Amino acid sequence: MKKGDKRGQFYLVASIIIVAVVIALAATLNNSSRESTNIAEDIAVELRIEGENVLDYEENTGTNVFVDQFSRDYSAYVGEDKDIYFIVVDKSTGFQDAYIYTNGQKVSLESDLVVGEEIVFRYDSRNYNFKLEEGKSFYYIIVYETGGDRYVVAN
Repeated sequence: MKKGDKRGQFYLVASIIIVAVVIALAATLNNSSRESTNIAEDIAVELRIEGENVLDYEENTGTNVFVDQFSRDYSAYVGEDKDIYFIVVDKSTGFQDAYIYTNGQKVSLESDLVVGEEIVFRYDSRNYNFKLEEGKSFYYIIVYETGGDRYVVAN
């Protein structure tokens, strides 16, 4: 190799730069980011955990008033722009209730609830089916609209 002949080095550096650019582009284009989260899904996760804790508390204390209080407070917490339909069924006592809180007032939706082999709640011309569990069960349907999109999440 002659002194001053740097063609090999040039091709080596050029190929390294091209590979780096291709890897950077591939990493950027393959990166799938979720710019906006679905708030209804986040609320559903919180509600499932908190609802289970409320039912456990009621069972341990022998009272039956905390689900209503919890659902009223939780509806106020998430805001008026999100609708949460609550369904409470106690298989052992035959108790069943469906409701939503609007402006802090409980609105009964028990006429849209059918409890048989499974629980069926009718909302917006659709049936939402839930498995009937032993004891007291707490179900919900969350409806949230944003940016022209409507999200419906049920447990």
